[in-house]
Amino acid sequence: MSCAILSQKAFSNSSPKDDVFKNFIKLSSRQLLDTANYFFNRNSFDTAIICYRLFINIPEKENDINHQKQLVRVFNRTSILYSRMGDYTTAYELLIKALLICETINYDEMEPKIYNNIGNIYSRFNEYDIAKLYYAKALELSQDSIETISFLNNLGAADLSSDRLDSALLFLDKSLYISKLYDNHVLYSILNNIALIYKSKKEYDSAYHYFHLSLEDAKTKNDIEKIADYLSDLAKLFFLKQIS
Repeated sequence: MSCAILSQKAFSNSSPKDDVFKNFIKLSSRQLLDTANYFFNRNSFDTAIICYRLFINIPEKENDINHQKQLVRVFNRTSILYSRMGDYTTAYELLIKALLICETINYDEMEPKIYNNIGNIYSRFNEYDIAKLYYAKALELSQDSIETISFLNNLGAADLSSDRLDSALLFLDKSLYISKLYDNHVLYSILNNIALIYKSKKEYDSAYHYFHLSLEDAKTKNDIEKIADYLSDLAKLFFLKQIS
């Protein structure tokens, strides 16, 4: 499979990107990955993508399994960046390329992450039944207990969005139980989804309880964006209680 899927022509029309490209093209493959991951973790999307693209265009050595595995991880991470920027077509294409490599070299470890991210794309377009198929496949293949927390949470969120509230609560309860075993991993997201279920059921006291817990966990983890979201959820809940 050719890895030269993203051409350097993408940089030809932007002087700032040209300058960045010239600096990064001198880096080794290891340095490119380290640099890309550094900017990925700091949400510097454009710079991370430049480095990932440069890595993707490095000529492959024949039968280099380690390079193939790195490509899978790079495709997956780059797809996340494109999703965050709203380019879901490119994100989807990268995930399919990653999945094909996984199947070719039997890289089972990454397959659940890829299926989950494909499910996330379908969720973005409100295709919740299709998203559930991918989340369920991710859950089936996963051998990592921490991973299953997110997969179960996503399954619950998909059912919540499809108004299958009882089924959603079952998935979220399982996710919550495992989360507490692993240092409250993605706890505030699970709690917020549970709150939304009770809000949909018009059980506002229970909804308030879980919204408050999710807000407190977001504060503990210092996630400013989620703190703002959950404060907004609480405000909307208070409004509903007043008019009900």
